[in-house]
Amino acid sequence: MNSKQQAAAQTRAHLVEAALATLRQHGASNLTLDAVAKASGVSKGGLLHHFPNKEALMDALLRQLFTDFEQQVQACYEQEAAGNGRWLRAYIRATFEEDEALPLDLLLLLFASISEHPNLLRLVQDDHQMWQERLLSDGLPAARVRVIRMATDSYWQERLIGVEASDSDERGALLNELLHWLEAR
Repeated sequence: MNSKQQAAAQTRAHLVEAALATLRQHGASNLTLDAVAKASGVSKGGLLHHFPNKEALMDALLRQLFTDFEQQVQACYEQEAAGNGRWLRAYIRATFEEDEALPLDLLLLLFASISEHPNLLRLVQDDHQMWQERLLSDGLPAARVRVIRMATDSYWQERLIGVEASDSDERGALLNELLHWLEAR
């Protein structure tokens, strides 16, 4: 990559970080191109050069969040013992990490906007399908994988709406139960 391409990639990353900061500070309803340009210190024209519309910016946000989660799962995967269910154990552990790389509250804000943008919905569906295929090829019975994945996803969805397990002991018990399900015969 030449220096011009590197500068463009750095600017795009800076704009995505500014958009994440805008979401955190002001919520999804205030995620505007003007607000992101202001937060980033980049002119609106500069922002539009990299992201021609809000949907393109949201696409980049989702992709970044998905990449962050995938890296988190990969880090957990590398710590797991080899064998059947390794990816699923890593997926569960990454979901239950308290300091998760994936800011779930931000994902909720983005998901609220997805119904307005079919391309973003497809992006979410593609990410879901990628995980589904990876987890189903993990050496465990398909029905067990689906049930465990759905229970794990339900955990983070409950976190999104603020009704999750109330303390670390309860979270730990849920995590241990899900991991125990992997060993069921």
